[in-house]
Amino acid sequence: MVNARIARLGRVAIGLGALIAVFGACAVLAGPVTLLMPRSCLSCHVPEAAFDSLKTSPHAAVRCERCHTDRAVLAGVGNSVALIADTVNLLRPGRGGSVRVSDEACLACHKDIGREAPFVTDGLRMSHAGLVGGEYRCTWCHPGVAHPVTEGRLPGPTMSMCSRCHDDVKASGKCIVCHPIASKRAQARLSDPEWSKTHGATWRQTHGMGDLSTCMTCHRPAACKRCHGDVTLPHGPNFIAVHGTQAMRPGSRCVTCHIQSFCDSCHGIKMPHPTGFLAVHSKVAVSFTDPRCMKCHTEDNCAECHTKHIHPYGGVRL
Repeated sequence: MVNARIARLGRVAIGLGALIAVFGACAVLAGPVTLLMPRSCLSCHVPEAAFDSLKTSPHAAVRCERCHTDRAVLAGVGNSVALIADTVNLLRPGRGGSVRVSDEACLACHKDIGREAPFVTDGLRMSHAGLVGGEYRCTWCHPGVAHPVTEGRLPGPTMSMCSRCHDDVKASGKCIVCHPIASKRAQARLSDPEWSKTHGATWRQTHGMGDLSTCMTCHRPAACKRCHGDVTLPHGPNFIAVHGTQAMRPGSRCVTCHIQSFCDSCHGIKMPHPTGFLAVHSKVAVSFTDPRCMKCHTEDNCAECHTKHIHPYGGVRL
């Protein structure tokens, strides 16, 4: 009987091993198969959403694997891992529709990008010279050249995206540099999803929803101080460490942008501390090292009072 059980376990182990081997082989060969059978993309992408849109795009004659695989690595085997990651991404709830396209894939065909003279297209003066090899990716500005722009992706370059360099430091921030045609400037502002939201009729309520690091391209700090006071905007990299001091200043304007729950969500207790908090803080703090307290205070802050006011009989440490 024992031998029979061992035999059954052996057969199960062999079966599982074979199954794992099959799945492993499929995973490893996923990349090369896409090179030989590009229509295998239909397994995940329905024709009406991806293939049909490709037929009417500027890339209608380009095969899927030209953009979505890396044929330079072991005939595509190296791309298998990326394809598996893309498939998992497509299967995740609320995800899908977006698979990688490397800059190298674009530059394989568009070989002159970065070497061409500045040009004007749809009222926008452009030059790729400062973009190639930098932090920008081709798909950031050209997300819909082969397929429709999906939800969650902006349709092309935005003012904030360009302002990362056109900040009057790395490159000129003057409007006319990029928008030489006056009639096109207003159109550009309206067609930019982020810009039209943060600079629209309700800009006082919505301007903080944009990329604050690019505001200074057009606005001077004095413009922010009219509403925000002396708080540096956008907040500096070490602002978290010093924001408590600024929040406690008379006339603090933190609530101009932040609601109470914003502070409470990080501190775990009402901030700033309400009047009379010192008298009841022992009911909130569970020890000298309560994690909520240690976000702003040190253990020495507690000891400074507790050792001074220790009872004659010997105080009990919290």
